Amino acid sequence: WPGELWLGFGLTGEREFRSAAEQLVPYFTRHAAGLASSGGQAADDAGFLYSPACVGAFKNVKNNDAREAALAAAAVLASRFRAKGNFIQMSGADGDPHGYSVSIRSLMAMPLLFWARDEDAKQEYRDMAKAHLKTVTSCCIPEGGPVFGTFYINPADGTPVAGSSGAEFSVQSVPAYLQAEALLALALCYRYDRQADYL
Repeated sequence: WPGELWLGFGLTGEREFRSAAEQLVPYFTRHAAGLASSGGQAADDAGFLYSPACVGAFKNVKNNDAREAALAAAAVLASRFRAKGNFIQMSGADGDPHGYSVSIRSLMAMPLLFWARDEDAKQEYRDMAKAHLKTVTSCCIPEGGPVFGTFYINPADGTPVAGSSGAEFSVQSVPAYLQAEALLALALCYRYDRQADYL
């Protein structure tokens, strides 16, 4: 919703859109603080939330509260990077083998890290995003193989274990909305980091 408001403001310049969107920024400030205090156990929606709502607010009207909220969310994502497996753990507690996984939808969080790197000059954010993208695409979107919604990683040594679609039709059936999220995320990542692999 706030992302749609910023799109509306960007297209029309109508202040009603800006006013409605800026009223929502304090929510994201509180939400980012909650993410940090929970150790990022529910960070899987960070990209969906902060890129359109807070990065959008900063890009459109230089709202510094929105910028700080987006940077705080990016810091939570970065804190969840797992060297064993080279990915960002989007959900679950530290050490939880069921949460030690990557998903197609996690690609939507990577534009936030690329933006934060450009905004805050933290090179490690870009490096983490690139490593995560490589792990997710190689596990969930293998060339010539089935597409998986989720892929589990061995927490002991970081090796890929097994994929799952989470769909009812078959193990190799990935819902269209997840495919759409992956396509959008890879296109957005390409805007920030012109890697042919993303295309």
